Amino acid sequence: MMAPRRLRPNNILGLIIPPLLVLLGVKGYSLVVIETAAYIALRYPVVARLYQAQFIIFLALLTYSFALVYLPSRHHSRPPVSPPEEVVRKRVVFACDADGEPRRCFKGDCKGSWVSARTRHCADCGVCKETFDHHCPFMNSCITSVKTYKPFLAFLFYSVILIGISIIPVTPLQYAAVKEVVRKTWETEWMYENWWRRWYAWAGGPVYRYAIAVFLGYWRYYKLDPPPPPILPSPSGSLEAPSPYPSLANPKLWVLLTVLGGSFVFWVGIAMIITILLNFKKGLTSIQVSRSRHYRSFMRGRPPSPSTTPEPNPVPTPTPTPATRLLRETVSGWDPRLYLFVPITSAQQIPNNTDSMQRKGVVLKVDPAIRLWDVGFGANWRQVMGESVWRWFCPWIPT
Repeated sequence: MMAPRRLRPNNILGLIIPPLLVLLGVKGYSLVVIETAAYIALRYPVVARLYQAQFIIFLALLTYSFALVYLPSRHHSRPPVSPPEEVVRKRVVFACDADGEPRRCFKGDCKGSWVSARTRHCADCGVCKETFDHHCPFMNSCITSVKTYKPFLAFLFYSVILIGISIIPVTPLQYAAVKEVVRKTWETEWMYENWWRRWYAWAGGPVYRYAIAVFLGYWRYYKLDPPPPPILPSPSGSLEAPSPYPSLANPKLWVLLTVLGGSFVFWVGIAMIITILLNFKKGLTSIQVSRSRHYRSFMRGRPPSPSTTPEPNPVPTPTPTPATRLLRETVSGWDPRLYLFVPITSAQQIPNNTDSMQRKGVVLKVDPAIRLWDVGFGANWRQVMGESVWRWFCPWIPT
């Protein structure tokens, strides 16, 4: 029987989007390196060579960055199954449950594995991940600071540069092609009978109406009699001579879809880079931002109370079993706050040579909006991307 998480939207998109990105890269290579460069070379041969070179270099870099995120197994960035000795003996500050015991995860495939302070459970992978940021359907993988954050950001950066440069000469050519298709097909009797006068032409609103009309126009364009002439003549000036850029000389639907797909990836990349930089500025991951918003929404309009303010609470005794703690969390609901066990290290209370004595401490409830790991934008950036500037652009160098 198929596991439920395989039907989650992110996992379904993770099976669809990566092959589409590969197809976009293959079609983009053909459009840019072969045909558009040939068109530019008619007037600016040196610019055409530079245009080809930038595409090949950035395509290689972003492909390698993509592989570093896509290829690792879904179990990457998992924390140790058992907590370290210092956590077990409660000698250090650690993430705990409401009873002051090390957090354990019983969801998915975790089976009671230890959960550190910056570990979160990925419902799409079914396991916990250290420094978890989000599960990316574009990569079909988790983005974590310890493993995939740097190549993920490099992929976004190289994609934005590659598409931003490559699309400059192609966009006006495709605008002219769409105008030609509209001029030749939209006023035909076939279009009126099969689209404009149909009730379902307005089913999705005006954007839907005209977008479908464009696709139908491309389909009908090559059925016109007589066939329309090329919109870009061949270098020889003859209409019969073969063109070195046939997909630009005549309107092609695959070229339009390639340009639209590249534009979509470009703007998504810009939005994600801005979001990542804002999170770096705050020292937060995406899931911490989400938890902070959830907590503020949950607390809105509620008066402060001892159960909702981050005041120290003594560790209760006796310690319940893991099953009891899990049942208590399920019944009480999800609390986005982080519970931290803070040990009491007084030598008078806890002799150093007494290993059998249970250490004492308090449990602090930390609001998700508190930036526990924020050390400033520059330090936050260097922790993930590397100390040297040249390392920032080398996704194969771990940090």
